[in-house]
Amino acid sequence: MNTPAINATPRTASDPARPSLDTLYLADALMEAAGQKPHVRLYPYVLGVNRIGSTALLANATISEPVPVGGDANFMAMGLLGQGTADFLVNLKWSHLSGTAIGQIALHSKALFGTDWRPFSFPRPQLVPHDATLTIELTNLSAAVNAVSLYAFGYKVLR
Repeated sequence: MNTPAINATPRTASDPARPSLDTLYLADALMEAAGQKPHVRLYPYVLGVNRIGSTALLANATISEPVPVGGDANFMAMGLLGQGTADFLVNLKWSHLSGTAIGQIALHSKALFGTDWRPFSFPRPQLVPHDATLTIELTNLSAAVNAVSLYAFGYKVLR
């Protein structure tokens, strides 16, 4: 089997920047999500947080749930699906951004999903690496038990 020779000379500061293969795949995925270009490695995916959905939030309680993206592919989050029996606060933190939250404060469920529990779409897709973790903090604003379901929807981008 003949393999092409690899140029092992180091790059200099004047060399043009070249994107990595992962960057090219993610760029193609963005084009596919916008309906501009087909991407054979792009699959619809729901990042389930059903452990939270199956556990009711106690009155005025706050819980934090880490959800791994999974090692098979990057995840392009397009938005959130959520529902609860009462109002709650949501704070999302991405591990690949050093635990940075998606906002300065936790967001109210009605601000995200309205009173009709409509999906919340991010202003732009959030590209999350395959080895990252999404940590979801939920705070129950009710004096009663609150059954909350929360999911991130988008696309898996296979490498």
